[in-house]
Amino acid sequence: MRLESGRLGVVVEQSEASLLKPRVKVFMSARTGKTFAAQIIDLGSFADPDAIVKIETPTDWGMEEVDTLWAGSPA
Repeated sequence: MRLESGRLGVVVEQSEASLLKPRVKVFMSARTGKTFAAQIIDLGSFADPDAIVKIETPTDWGMEEVDTLWAGSPA
């Protein structure tokens, strides 16, 4: 998914309070197309006021092994 900040990520945990406020593992800039060290952010937290703006598909970004992004802790 694409966030307002321009970061791309995958949902790693759904929020019980709101489907629009999951925990997301972000790993790439949609602006530059470059990856960065993955981190998990909580969209339900006031500390990170980012928001979902668009659903992206892995093929839009040339990612074939996107399933590995769901596994494990931030890279």
